[in-house]
Amino acid sequence: MRQLSKRLRCIADRIPQGARVADIGTDHALLPVYLVTSGISPFCIGVEVNEGPFEAARKQIENSGLTDKISLRKGDGLLAVDSGEVDVVVIAGMGGALIRQILVNGMERLKGVKALLLQPNVDAPLLRRFGVEYGFMLVEEVIVEDGGEFYEILSFVPGTGPLPYQRLSLPLEYQWMFGPYLLQKKGEAFLKKWERELEKVEKILSSLRHGETEMAREKRRAFQKKREWIKEVLR
Repeated sequence: MRQLSKRLRCIADRIPQGARVADIGTDHALLPVYLVTSGISPFCIGVEVNEGPFEAARKQIENSGLTDKISLRKGDGLLAVDSGEVDVVVIAGMGGALIRQILVNGMERLKGVKALLLQPNVDAPLLRRFGVEYGFMLVEEVIVEDGGEFYEILSFVPGTGPLPYQRLSLPLEYQWMFGPYLLQKKGEAFLKKWERELEKVEKILSSLRHGETEMAREKRRAFQKKREWIKEVLR
């Protein structure tokens, strides 16, 4: 079995002992195999929609001798999972917009789920906002550097209550962008991620400086705002 990446290990470390887990977009099924072989999970579901990764996952599960403990399913996100089958849903390694769509489309299948572990490659603010809109509380955020990239892992539980946003006197949009828990810690990985992001924003603004259409001006204003916010958070 291939070793888990730092990113996946960080997710695995957040799975409660004894939890049944659905890994949506399981790819090579590395996470389910690890969770079962390490004794964390008694049962996992791996869901994959694409033929190539599905076959890779099937081989991984068979070679590990875990076909009785890992159910591999070819399907569209949460629609391949029945209500009440799992305690934790993991969706990792996709864009935030796609993760949000998977959650919205499969909302009925989340009944009985005790936790969501989401790792977007981009657009994490969409998921922080999703939690507020659909009754899931953000309870933890971590950021991990793996292979030169930075990954945010967001933990949600069902319900409503005091939100971290309410404890910070900052605009909601600002907190959704940077993460309320991450803002309070501002660790090394967080600072490195936003230093790199600032460089990207500066390059985009440089390319937009001659645009005179209304669309170009709007885009420029949006990136100027983002630049100021990043500079503020890095201070």
